[in-house]
Amino acid sequence: MKRLLAILLLITLLLSLMPAVFADSAVSLSFASDRLSYNSGESTELIVRAKQAPESDLTIRVTDNKKNAYELVLPAGQTEVSMTVSSPLSGTGSTTTFTIERSENYSRKSPYQCAVSAKGACMYSFGAQLYQQFTGRELKFTVKVANPTRLEKGTIITIRDDTNGVVMETFEHNQNKTQYSFKYMVDESWMPGRNISVWVDGREAADAKTILAVGISGAKTICGVRRDDNKISFTMDAGSGGDNIPTILDILDKHGVKITFFVTGKFASSYPQYVKMMAEHGHELGNHSWSHPSFYDLSIDKILSEVNRTRDLIYELTGKTTVLFRPPKGHCNSKIRSILNGAGYEVIRWTHESYDSRDGATKEKSLKFSTKDITGGSIILTHVNADWTVAVLDQILTWYEENGFEVVPVSELLYEGNTTTDENGLQYLVD
Repeated sequence: MKRLLAILLLITLLLSLMPAVFADSAVSLSFASDRLSYNSGESTELIVRAKQAPESDLTIRVTDNKKNAYELVLPAGQTEVSMTVSSPLSGTGSTTTFTIERSENYSRKSPYQCAVSAKGACMYSFGAQLYQQFTGRELKFTVKVANPTRLEKGTIITIRDDTNGVVMETFEHNQNKTQYSFKYMVDESWMPGRNISVWVDGREAADAKTILAVGISGAKTICGVRRDDNKISFTMDAGSGGDNIPTILDILDKHGVKITFFVTGKFASSYPQYVKMMAEHGHELGNHSWSHPSFYDLSIDKILSEVNRTRDLIYELTGKTTVLFRPPKGHCNSKIRSILNGAGYEVIRWTHESYDSRDGATKEKSLKFSTKDITGGSIILTHVNADWTVAVLDQILTWYEENGFEVVPVSELLYEGNTTTDENGLQYLVD
């Protein structure tokens, strides 16, 4: 009995001297800190530490409150691994909470969460996205500053014209100021649409761009042209339905006329073969937005996205650059026109509508309204998916011929040089 007790005591002593890993085989992990802070636009290291080194590589899963997941590998024999955390340059800052997820291969030790805060950077931004200006008038720019104390005093700030790199204004950063303003006179050398940007210490500020749109006071969107000859433009909007295109092109070829098709991006993506055919037959292609929304409801960025996506696709299909734009539903005002002018487009509406896209449309009405009160410089609006217009297209073109009108693409109808529009939207040359 005494021998048995001695053996039991010896076993107990041996167990007490064995490595702790037998008692707890899972590696215990934690973040080095439960809270980190760094400047927006820069980066910091999120460190995970192990209480004891693993015998083989250990994969650690980390998630954040934005539903992103990351995997970190802690190499065998090591007790620390890090992950770079960064954020885009912003004046507002942000906080993200990272969490070490549960696993059978390791245990979590407090702190297993870390709140990482990005302090807002010093950011310059214009007080408006779009400035409209007319030649010979003075314009006042306002520049706002977020977190001015985060930028060194005396840092040089410049306002530049992106088109030619000309510096419009220069000033030194003041840590006590949150707003600057300056005046600028627009001369006759300015063309419609200039990107103006803020540069901080020779670096362009990410959120500091605006468009300066230069135009003629009182000018309206072009609906037609004042002409002494009998040139007119017949236009067709292509937004949906491409089945009529081969028939339309055959009729146009029969009469030997070239017209302008205003094409949406969705039409071009659905019927690329027909867009190519339009170009191959020598017709002009205009931009009609991507999805045909009312531009009254869109921001500057969304307007430009609608326009640029369509421009790029038409160029990809045909190799032709579009320079004419027809606003969806005809919706346009001075702000929209300024944005489009800045994107390199002339905005075109119409003087005559065939009404072929409205309720109650008929062949008779389409023929009537496509020929009624036509004069030199008229622009006629029709649609490629209107069967009733296609049914009388031959008659419409015959009527133009018999009455001495010459159908040309819109770009040939417009004047070049110093032009403006009257109260009816008719373009004319300025002496």
